Amino acid sequence: MRLKTTRVILSVLFFTSAFSSTVLFNGCKPKSAAPYVLTGDVIKDGEALVQQKCTSCHVKVPFNALSEPVFINHTLPAMAKYLHVSTYGGTQYFKSNPLDTSGITLQNWQAIVAYYKKVAPDSLPAAKPPVPLINDWAGFTLKTPPEVPIPVFTTMVSVIPGQHTIMSADASTTKIYKWDAQLKPHAIAITPTPVVNATFLKDSAGVNQGIFTCIGQLLPMDFPNGRVLGYD
Repeated sequence: MRLKTTRVILSVLFFTSAFSSTVLFNGCKPKSAAPYVLTGDVIKDGEALVQQKCTSCHVKVPFNALSEPVFINHTLPAMAKYLHVSTYGGTQYFKSNPLDTSGITLQNWQAIVAYYKKVAPDSLPAAKPPVPLINDWAGFTLKTPPEVPIPVFTTMVSVIPGQHTIMSADASTTKIYKWDAQLKPHAIAITPTPVVNATFLKDSAGVNQGIFTCIGQLLPMDFPNGRVLGYD
């Protein structure tokens, strides 16, 4: 296959909340503001610090959007570095340079941690369907592909218009697959990072083209290495 590749600057999205356009063009830059003076009120201090420090990069994440264990063990440790706070042992925090006053003070960061420990729910309720599901295929039958003995991390599924052809992408192999009529996948390309979107069109000669968007890094880091790839 002939590969035509064009580099584009893409920023990485994180966990529950999409980073705003501020991140795309400026990266994570904490707002310039006077150091917050703690009042001793866990909720008041936490809300003020989250609004002041966290919304520089993304919209404010509701305290009940994630469970308390997820906030404490995953989200906050991943976000600490953006405010110049280092971690060890997963959930222990320190300032690698005690004289570094940028980002946030260690005391104020601990106030944010205490806030989520206090207000975040222990667990999230299971989503309830709006109406009872009906076991009715309306004359159709479900056809499934054979199981495979390896982990699969599907990041994209799309259909080529007019061809009744399914395409998919897998993050664990970073491959693009084309599925045949027996639902057997055939790898047609290897991409540098996982594909998350596909657009199909024809060029001036009438040849089918696939435009695939590679996200770059799936990990929570501000690293613009996404790409847009074109295949005939």
